[in-house]
Amino acid sequence: MISSLRQKMQKSPAVGGGVVGGILLVAIVIFVFSGGDDVGGPPVITHMWFQDLNTGETFVVEVGDTRELPPHATESGPLKENAGPLKSGDPAGVLAHKYACGDCSGEQFVGYLESGSVARRKLLISGDAMASLTEEGMKVKSEIGYRRADGGEWANPDSPEALKIFDELKSKCKGSKLVECYPH
Repeated sequence: MISSLRQKMQKSPAVGGGVVGGILLVAIVIFVFSGGDDVGGPPVITHMWFQDLNTGETFVVEVGDTRELPPHATESGPLKENAGPLKSGDPAGVLAHKYACGDCSGEQFVGYLESGSVARRKLLISGDAMASLTEEGMKVKSEIGYRRADGGEWANPDSPEALKIFDELKSKCKGSKLVECYPH
């Protein structure tokens, strides 16, 4: 069938123009009826929620690249005591993952906190792929932790404690979908 279409297009340029025109028409219809939005792509995240471990306050950081990975500097100054992968004196701002039940127009809540060590942040910012493949680099990349928003101990991502945090989070929205929310 494709070879016969190719032969018809070679014999008559009008047939080729009709095929191309038909494909363009279908693409335009899809674009118009999708509202002009990016069809099926993930949302572009330009801002993220952070929480100051010293004060408990949530704040927004504009993210453009890996320089905004946690830990992030805060107005309250350096961290006052060790917290998971962070040490006293490190920046006190950690990622705060906010959620809502159903959609983000309703009440939002911080589901959990996330941070990596200062060494992990430096390695990821450096973009040094070779350094991250060394034994030390692999160790540093794994220096990350999750914690419940209301406190508790920090947990390694693959630990039973971390899985429990996520299971509890999923159970908060009885009968509706749990969605992660980002600031605008």
